Amino acid sequence: MNTSSNETSPHSGIIIGIISVVIIILLLASCSAFLKRQGDNWEEEESTKFNQQLQKNPADWSEEEKDRYNSFMKWENEQEKINKTKSNSQ
Repeated sequence: MNTSSNETSPHSGIIIGIISVVIIILLLASCSAFLKRQGDNWEEEESTKFNQQLQKNPADWSEEEKDRYNSFMKWENEQEKINKTKSNSQ
C-alpha cells in the first residue's frame, strides 16, 4: 500500500466543492446585507431632506427640491390608484 503525500482522497473534490459553495453563499449574503444598509441609509437621508424641505416656503425651493416634491406627489398618486384598484377588486 502506497501512502505518499501526493495521493488525494477520492472525496476531496466533493469537500472542496462544498466549501466553495458555502463561501460563495456567504459572500452573496454579505453583499446583499451591505446593499440593503446602503439603501436604508439613502432612504433615511432623502426622507430627512424632504421633511426639512416641507418646513420651507415652496417659493424658496431649489430646482432639486421642486423635482423631489413632484416625484413624491407622482409616486403618491400612483400608490393611491393601486390601493383603489385593490380595494375595488376585493
